Amino acid sequence: MTTVLVIPTIREKSIKRFFESWHIFNEVVVFVIEDNPTKTFNLENIVGRPDHLIHVSWKEIDEDLKDKSWIIPRRTDCIRSYGFYYAYKQGFEAVLTLDDDCYSNENQEFEDFLSIHYTKLNWQPTKWVSTIDNLKPRGMPFKNKGERKVMLNMGFWNNIPDLDAPTHLQYKDEEYGPNILEPVPPNYFFPMSGMNLIFRQEITPMMYFLLMGQGYNFDRFGDIWCGIIVKKICDHLGYAVTAGSPTVRHDKASNVWNNLRKETEALYENEYFWELIDAIKLKSKNVTECYLEIAESFKGENEYFDKLSEAMKVWVDILK
Repeated sequence: MTTVLVIPTIREKSIKRFFESWHIFNEVVVFVIEDNPTKTFNLENIVGRPDHLIHVSWKEIDEDLKDKSWIIPRRTDCIRSYGFYYAYKQGFEAVLTLDDDCYSNENQEFEDFLSIHYTKLNWQPTKWVSTIDNLKPRGMPFKNKGERKVMLNMGFWNNIPDLDAPTHLQYKDEEYGPNILEPVPPNYFFPMSGMNLIFRQEITPMMYFLLMGQGYNFDRFGDIWCGIIVKKICDHLGYAVTAGSPTVRHDKASNVWNNLRKETEALYENEYFWELIDAIKLKSKNVTECYLEIAESFKGENEYFDKLSEAMKVWVDILK
């Protein structure tokens, strides 16, 4: 698959370590989004294949999207949405996104890491499960088991899992393995992290990490809330989502106390956001129309949701 790797960053030290850890340029095009008004460091001197590297800042985003660039959040990892937009417009088949503090495990090759993500996307889980391990029980169909297309796979993290600040403060010295969800069961939600994620280009119209960061009361939940919407629509349309592998080494570069401050408002809203999505009765038959249904349903909730509804509609519009 032709793939773009999207990495948001504001930390020169972390992004340089990222490129030292991963040897990736023979496999994908790398799209680095620097969350600054202009580019403040030069990546061409530290990567092996500068011809496979695209490096942008707010300046390039504003020049491209002009009066619609406001929908791309700033001072937040959700700025990576611009990379998703770029990949879609350029016709890449898949988008892989990693945080700049997610590095390779010992003896882990990027080619193998990417291959696992591809395997997950190309797997077609069925609507049937067997009650006997490695054997077909009586009554299970031989041929048509209702195969579903996997649209998105989320990997996991060794060393430091992706936790909210209160949980990280409580369990910071402990390490946990992934709960392998192949697939995530229909009608169940899951906390979708943008730290290690791949998705097919055809679902880009709903892969918008929501309004967070500068100018908003919420942060660090753009990927989570996007994931709730994605799962709702995938369930409705009969698509599958998987989670659990491959893993990366996460050496948390952000400050937990800063994260706690950023998360305070969103932690409260997160208790209700999924209920709002869960209650929607979708009627449309494709990703874009379902997404616009959800965008329209947000209108009238409050000032933030009115703005979010507008942003989601603009997102769909710029992808046309």
